[in-house]
Amino acid sequence: MRSAPPDLPELPNSVYQLVDYGNGRKLEEFSGVLVDRPSPVAVGAPVTKLWHRADGRFDLQENHRGVWAWERKLGAWQLATPFGQMELFPTDFGHLGVFAEQLTHWKWLTTLPLAGVRLLNLFAYTGGASLAAAKAGATVTHVDSAKNMVRRASHNAHISQLADRPIRWIVEDALKFVTRESRRGNQYDGIILDPPTYGHGVSGKSIWKIDEQLPELFQRLREIVPLCRLMLYTCHSRGFTPAFMKQNIAGFRVREKSQSGPMFLQATDGRKLASGNFVRWFQS
Repeated sequence: MRSAPPDLPELPNSVYQLVDYGNGRKLEEFSGVLVDRPSPVAVGAPVTKLWHRADGRFDLQENHRGVWAWERKLGAWQLATPFGQMELFPTDFGHLGVFAEQLTHWKWLTTLPLAGVRLLNLFAYTGGASLAAAKAGATVTHVDSAKNMVRRASHNAHISQLADRPIRWIVEDALKFVTRESRRGNQYDGIILDPPTYGHGVSGKSIWKIDEQLPELFQRLREIVPLCRLMLYTCHSRGFTPAFMKQNIAGFRVREKSQSGPMFLQATDGRKLASGNFVRWFQS
């Protein structure tokens, strides 16, 4: 297996790497499996000749869905992370259950003294941030509108030896849950969220649109997080620059300066592939 790039010392145990990108696609290695997927921001030309060795290729069709073509049958397939293991699985959206640009944030979470800190993780997907925070001692409420993703997150806790940590698994729309928590008078010490641009809710009828609903979500969050000791806010939506994202969260009471900037995946030749933006801080 090829080793991780030496210029990513913060992830010494990762078995993910971006092998190459270009012509609107990216070639990635997940635990020894080469995957060729679309990437609209992958401009320029590829630089390696390894593309023909891909084990799996995903091609988009209609409605942002597509099909996978595999050269070999995969059995149990997991990715090593800063907190343990995550199960990989191909979806008809071209995802694999892990967004690799989040690995550095998960590593950051595991280094923080989070014992006794109550965190709310919204749009929590398959649990990477929840498990990283739980490993560091936090009490986590994990919220996602997709029941199957919450089930996978719980499974990831099990295979990472974190099933006994204080994590609440909630299947609910983020805005509805936060609104109810405000009515109940429940409070948290920090927030983790990676809001999508667009998505369906629990019922399949309610629809999340980031431009329309994110301002209200942050308003409600300010009601249940009186002093925000931890913020990890990442986003991939067009126009959500670090400066704009900092404006989104300007109303939170904090005592620490925030870190912010672009997220990226670094290819083995040193080139960087844009992968969204982030804002984060922690108050000990």
